[in-house]
Amino acid sequence: RYTADLNEARQRCNVEQTRAEHIESRIQSFTERRKKLDEAQSDANADDLKSEYEELAAQELRKRQSRDEFERHLADINEKVRKLREQDQKLTRLVDERRATLQSAEGKFASLEALQKAALGEGDGDIQSWLEGAGLDGNRKVAQSLDVADGWEKAVETVLGSYLQAVCVNDIASVTETIGKLNAGSVMLLQHNSDDIESPGLSTTLAGLVSGAPRAVQAVLEQVQIADSLHGALRIRDGLDDQGSVITADGVWLGKHWLRVSREQAGKAGVLSREHDMRRLKNEVRELQARFNSARKLLKDGRTRLNQLEERREAIQQDASSLLNEYSETKASLDAAKYRRDQADARRTAIAEEAGELGNDQIGAEEQLRDSRRAFDQATERVAELEGQRESLETRREELRDELLRVRGQAEEDRQSVQDI
Repeated sequence: RYTADLNEARQRCNVEQTRAEHIESRIQSFTERRKKLDEAQSDANADDLKSEYEELAAQELRKRQSRDEFERHLADINEKVRKLREQDQKLTRLVDERRATLQSAEGKFASLEALQKAALGEGDGDIQSWLEGAGLDGNRKVAQSLDVADGWEKAVETVLGSYLQAVCVNDIASVTETIGKLNAGSVMLLQHNSDDIESPGLSTTLAGLVSGAPRAVQAVLEQVQIADSLHGALRIRDGLDDQGSVITADGVWLGKHWLRVSREQAGKAGVLSREHDMRRLKNEVRELQARFNSARKLLKDGRTRLNQLEERREAIQQDASSLLNEYSETKASLDAAKYRRDQADARRTAIAEEAGELGNDQIGAEEQLRDSRRAFDQATERVAELEGQRESLETRREELRDELLRVRGQAEEDRQSVQDI
């Protein structure tokens, strides 16, 4: 039993010693791992990563705000370009419409002018050459000088007849020197100075319905009374002398002993009406030309502004593209810094968790080591106790052995004695 107890105590000592060594090895590995974790924790410098991230975040914000400002500015210019293009389309249509209206009016005026020239004898080559030679080709004709009350043009044409084709000059005497050069045709010249004070005609005569007439023409018109109707003209005719006459608005001209109605051929009839239409049309052409020029200027100015805006937009787009590239680079750097920061945070969290687990494991191992050392001490004490018992047991064993030998010797003597007997 003693030997079994001793062997058991020794075995327990060995076990606890091995266990303690294993636990100590674990504690050492925990210490080394904790040291590495502390070094890793110091490598993951949160302040540096945080500073880097905040600096990049500030740069990203500034560049994003600049980018947004560029985009708003570019959108504003795009809107202006869109409106200017719409305006350009509208103005283009307006210019085309006004050009067509102007050309139509100019065409009508040209047609009327051609008819008027023919009616005023400007188609006669000999007369036209003489007028040019005399320096009179730019002078106005009587028909071009008169301003007739509405509705009485036919009456004035009937009375004046060939007077309408007469050329107005400042001085008859100065023109007589060139009369010899007129080889063919007939021409009438009337002296008419714009400085002459025009005497108002009687309201009952044709002269009262006409303004701008040369004095000779006015004298003719003053001899002709006017009537609202043929019946009224016949009533006035009864009181006329041999030199007097009366005319209606539609050109029925009566004297004391005569009546004249003129229905001239196309191209000659309506000279004054045509002249009136030409003046009106000329004013209309002038107004249409002004309106056309105004629309064309608006179109030109709008296109200039559009070109400027498009050039400006192109420049802004280039700047915006460069800024966008810078922003993209900064954003990529910010994302990378955020990733590193997040990774560092995750790493620190993992290190902290592992360090906590290591701390708990080390505490448990140290507790186990203490238990193992207590068990080892107890086993050592038991071995020592048993070792102390072994000396007394061996002494007792020697005594018993000596007693056994003595007894055996005595027994042998007794057996010899018996044999001897």
